[in-house]
Amino acid sequence: MVFKPETDSLDVQGAIGRAHNFTQDRNPRSERLAGPDDPERVQVMARPYKRQKKGTGRHVQLPEWLQASEAWATLPPGPRALYVELKRRYNGSNNGDIILSHRDAATALNVHRNTVGPWFRELQQRGFITMTKSPHLGPSGIGKASVWALGEVPTRDGKPATKRFVSWRQKQKPRTKNRTLRPNGCDGWVVVEPV
Repeated sequence: MVFKPETDSLDVQGAIGRAHNFTQDRNPRSERLAGPDDPERVQVMARPYKRQKKGTGRHVQLPEWLQASEAWATLPPGPRALYVELKRRYNGSNNGDIILSHRDAATALNVHRNTVGPWFRELQQRGFITMTKSPHLGPSGIGKASVWALGEVPTRDGKPATKRFVSWRQKQKPRTKNRTLRPNGCDGWVVVEPV
């Protein structure tokens, strides 16, 4: 309601009309019904995009060129899971300072701690990761975990990405002569050489 001092009366009808227009302006249906040249059409401010959204959260990105390499294609599932765990701990700026001990890796992957040691070695041999600091005892006698760097991204100190896994090739086993064991009808086996 609006008070008009010159008449000392309340403008009840005007206040009701303004209140009615206010509720119509809030109604999204009135926007659609009013034409573009309608003088009573009031512009309603649009909400900023993603105002109430919290975001999608963190994720691990494995580029296509990494997955297309022979080193990744022939990698067993255990070392792959370990690489994803290392990549989870990479925040975009801490490459070369990724801390992951064997125990923490075993807990994260739900395996025994002796299982992850060969997985770390496999990833190092193929060039996916490099150890920047080896595990050691700290000054107070408390153990310090290994510190790792991913081979696909530049390190924190400005060194370029090594990408050694791209040039990795699986070693071909030398072919030996086929030797087939066949029973000769008695209790012994006969070695048959191929011709």
